[in-house]
Amino acid sequence: MVVPDLGDAVIEVVSDLTEMLIALVDETLESELPSVLADGFGLEALDRIWVLIKPTQERTAPRLFAPEWRAEYLRLSVVELDAADLATMGEAI
Repeated sequence: MVVPDLGDAVIEVVSDLTEMLIALVDETLESELPSVLADGFGLEALDRIWVLIKPTQERTAPRLFAPEWRAEYLRLSVVELDAADLATMGEAI
């Protein structure tokens, strides 16, 4: 997966997704969750994904500018994510 360095935007999305998954606990106490979410409500999968993506969101690398300093290019990183973790997040969403 190619991941652009979006800084705080990705951190906000992961925080929101974490809150949503935790909220599922309250909403599903009386009913069963889909099997893909039953083990920890998908938080383990999100944690594994975040461990790989977080280092790509640190703006410590040199900034790359277009010719004549017109615009900054986004830094791109390639990370290998587990297909099962992505499926869990897709089911959660």
